[in-house]
Amino acid sequence: MSQQRRNLVKQLIKSANVVLVGLLVYNLWRHKWTKVNFNQQQQQQPQPQHQHRF
Repeated sequence: MSQQRRNLVKQLIKSANVVLVGLLVYNLWRHKWTKVNFNQQQQQQPQPQHQHRF
């Protein structure tokens, strides 16, 4: 019983780590993309467009 529990906890931690790394990479990528997109928009037109993505 305790061995099963240990394996379950290990798998949960592994899954949590994968999710956290995925979110981190996604946030970095999204931030980079919005920054580039915002710079391109600023160069093309004087007034900035506010886009809020959650």
